[in-house]
Amino acid sequence: MKVAARVKESSYGNGTQVWLLLSELTESSRALVEFGPVPTAFAAFAIHALQVLQEPLHPLYPKVNAFLTRSPVWSLEKLPLAHDVLHGEPSEDDKYYKELAWLLGYLSDSLRTPFDLGIFHKKKWFEKIIALGSNPYLRSGLRVKLFKIIYRATCIQTGSTTLITRFGILGWLDAQRATCSTGDEVAACEGLIKRVWETCDQERISVWSSGGIDKLVDDAAR
Repeated sequence: MKVAARVKESSYGNGTQVWLLLSELTESSRALVEFGPVPTAFAAFAIHALQVLQEPLHPLYPKVNAFLTRSPVWSLEKLPLAHDVLHGEPSEDDKYYKELAWLLGYLSDSLRTPFDLGIFHKKKWFEKIIALGSNPYLRSGLRVKLFKIIYRATCIQTGSTTLITRFGILGWLDAQRATCSTGDEVAACEGLIKRVWETCDQERISVWSSGGIDKLVDDAAR
């Protein structure tokens, strides 16, 4: 809080907004630190929001400011501002993809622990990511960011198994592979299929899918 106060009192142009951001991060985390790590999304949002506040012409500048004046404490069960960016009206019609790129980078940085995985699952963020990735007109750079979120999930214990059994991620990746417009995207899909399979509970998944997943993985590797 001392750092936040110094920022507010400084001559820094956006001192008040940065003070709000740091104060809300502190207050939102205060009651949680005694029981373990705070949600990764809190730190991820603070980092990505700070980047926006340093760029007043950023299309998300109005949304970040509005969010910071909405409540002094962020919900433990939500990803700060994420829903507003994905489902709200773009700040400017021609800046939608810049907002989306910011969101996907923020989501990727928010996924590190089993608790984070639970939030993504509970709030249906994997369904939203899959729906977004199914858009055939999604720009290649954004699709890569989306694939990175899936990769992050595979780095968490039970993440890959959850992706397969709850969200059908291997079938979705296989469908994506068939429609990719570039060799790099095809390679990314194939690499993710291999990664998900190698990090899941293979015995459980083989039984669950009656061998169907094994065949899909074998076909993708050819």
